[in-house]
Amino acid sequence: MQTSPSPVDQTSPKDFSLDRKRELFAYLDAVRGISAVAVLIHHFVLGFCDLSHKVWESPLRILISGYFAVQVFFVLSGFVLSISFFRSLDQGVLVSAALRRYFRLMLPVLSSLVFAWILQSTVGFHHRAAADLMGQAPDSWFHRGAEYLLSFKESVIQGVYETFFAYTGKRSLNTSLWTMSIELYCSMFVFGFLALCGKLSRRYLIYAILFLLLRKVNENMMTFLFGVMLCDFYIVAQRKNKPFRLPWWQASSVILFGLFLGGTPLGWMTEHLGFAFPATKDWPRFGAFLLLVGVVGSPILQRFLQLRPLVWLGKVSFSVYLLYWPILVSIISSLYIQLRNHGWEHRGAIWLLFGIYFLLTMILAQFFSRYVDEQSIRFARWAEGWFTGNRRLLGSIPKP
Repeated sequence: MQTSPSPVDQTSPKDFSLDRKRELFAYLDAVRGISAVAVLIHHFVLGFCDLSHKVWESPLRILISGYFAVQVFFVLSGFVLSISFFRSLDQGVLVSAALRRYFRLMLPVLSSLVFAWILQSTVGFHHRAAADLMGQAPDSWFHRGAEYLLSFKESVIQGVYETFFAYTGKRSLNTSLWTMSIELYCSMFVFGFLALCGKLSRRYLIYAILFLLLRKVNENMMTFLFGVMLCDFYIVAQRKNKPFRLPWWQASSVILFGLFLGGTPLGWMTEHLGFAFPATKDWPRFGAFLLLVGVVGSPILQRFLQLRPLVWLGKVSFSVYLLYWPILVSIISSLYIQLRNHGWEHRGAIWLLFGIYFLLTMILAQFFSRYVDEQSIRFARWAEGWFTGNRRLLGSIPKP
């Protein structure tokens, strides 16, 4: 996969931290960053734009498909969570990752909910009033979420417990967090699968059986397993000194087909292709897997994705995902109401507001990434050290 001998092989398993993974797979983080921006745009469009336009019922919908972007997140998570194990085949790596995982997710989630609580308590959440002003139906997306005023204590409980173990969209101060419980329990599924099956010579048969089973039982686990399998193929190819690479035309074809599956409505497929496609949510999951296959197999695309702006976007992607919703339903919705009350037309107002929304989210994401997200990595190491009594890890306590 790499254009030169992989630097993965130059690092000992014990030192293969999340920071090191980001360095080696910056192009995958860039994919995550682009996906986070797609989610950000998707929800702005859901809130403020006319979804009856025919473009939303065509393959062009992929440009703002939030659901497809989330499936990309899940495949990426399965890949990244598996790298250390497949490199080392050391089950201690899995124990370490499992001990860290909740704490790695919890601190950013908690911080985003405290941020949302501050906005709710000061600016206020105005998305329902904005939806009413636009004449949206009471059951529209912009009417949902944050239906209750919560105290600071309740927001903390939501960040530490409810988001991961008892999530409800009506109570949540940040409805983008619906994926966090999935991230947590599917991560534990990945660690368990690798511990039980990761060293088996015929594990590819188990992949096939699990795909069939999980498609009926838990589709999110299936999506994570796509990432695990891709990582497995990638590392095995490295060990055989046959890096996983695709000719540019094959990589491009796989990526385009993945994007097609990920964003094209079933009705459009049936109408324009003359074939009755089965009505299933699996298409975006398959599409996300194919997209990542193409990216992992294309050195040319990897070089493009490692351009500095895209690497930066990947670095702040988790922060963007955690912050966009509270900003949208508070500051942006409030500004929309004020602009309309001052005589602005809807179209002019949303163009201005999108620029403010995008820039404000990116600026705040940079600070959030540095002072919360990066510190959560240290905090997770410290938590592992506390559980295991490892004094070296206890020295990872977040520093100001």
